[in-house]
Amino acid sequence: MQQEDGRLLFVEPHEIFEPFEDFLRSTQEPMSERSNGTVKYAQTQNDNLRNEYQDLYPDVPKDIAFARIALEKQADAVNLWLGDDHSVTALHKGE
Repeated sequence: MQQEDGRLLFVEPHEIFEPFEDFLRSTQEPMSERSNGTVKYAQTQNDNLRNEYQDLYPDVPKDIAFARIALEKQADAVNLWLGDDHSVTALHKGE
């Protein structure tokens, strides 16, 4: 995001920390039963698969060819995002 004076401003998303079991339970509820129709993601940035979800990391391929080719290098960070069928994001990459 760019401020009026031209300086860049980094904006982080709103975060709520809750037990993983509560997150899973809420994503399995029908949307009509969720408070305020909340759509949740279990995600963080900055290499969460190798840190926060390190128990899952051995089960993930070490290289994703199309990403390595598109970026012309190995990934700097590997992030895992979890959600349900209402969770939507666009393909993106950081600079």
